[in-house]
Amino acid sequence: MSAQKKQREYYGKQFPKVAPENTIPLSALENTYALCRLLNHHQGFEMIREAEEKWGWVAPQSLVSTLWSEGCIIKSTLLENLAADSHSSVLDSELFQIAYKKGGADWEKVLSEAITLHIPVPCIAAAWQYFVGIKQEESFAHLIQAQRDYFGSHGIRLKENPNQSGLHGPWL
Repeated sequence: MSAQKKQREYYGKQFPKVAPENTIPLSALENTYALCRLLNHHQGFEMIREAEEKWGWVAPQSLVSTLWSEGCIIKSTLLENLAADSHSSVLDSELFQIAYKKGGADWEKVLSEAITLHIPVPCIAAAWQYFVGIKQEESFAHLIQAQRDYFGSHGIRLKENPNQSGLHGPWL
């Protein structure tokens, strides 16, 4: 998108931004950044954990954090703190629990305000979508199956009768 300057200028004139009415406090942005940063680390560690299971790797979070904390790209004290944490998931860590209690409401406000003001915040939005999805008992993949049924007659199963197959939704 950064290389599409002419298109951005054109569409910026076609679809102007909403005039800002409010400002987002710096503290809300800081809290949001802290949460998104922790969630990004969580997702990275989850990918490594899945690779451990699939390929028999041994790469505990504490070891990976220690190694990465001395890197040239993501060197940070956050990784040192995660290395010292005994939880198997960043979401279960005290760091995340504290950050969420402190900034969970700010995170939602920042994202909502960014959407209202037409400010693109892809990393914040992606982290939010992941977080909302990871805590849902019902997966949003049901919508994908409904689309598969609509376009390819793949069939659906209803929660009320999961053993009955071959059903098709009333899509039209």
